[in-house]
Amino acid sequence: MASPIGVAYIDSLFGLEAPGRGKLGEEELVKMFSEAINVGTDPSATTTKWALLRLVLNQEIQEKLYTIWQREKERCQRKCGVVGGG
Repeated sequence: MASPIGVAYIDSLFGLEAPGRGKLGEEELVKMFSEAINVGTDPSATTTKWALLRLVLNQEIQEKLYTIWQREKERCQRKCGVVGGG
């Protein structure tokens, strides 16, 4: 079954714009397309790369993720009696 136009991963790459530098270049698109083709060999790595790309392109999401991570780290440290430790 095909995805509706604009919903598939590859379609979304054409619309990506990095703040301050614009749309992805041809070399970047080719690399991302080849990774999508190889997705069957390592879906976890490809998913991680996609998530990291989205984080790079969205500072607000980065900040939210960091805040959540920091809060959970501190909660775990209190629960486990750990002091400090980046």
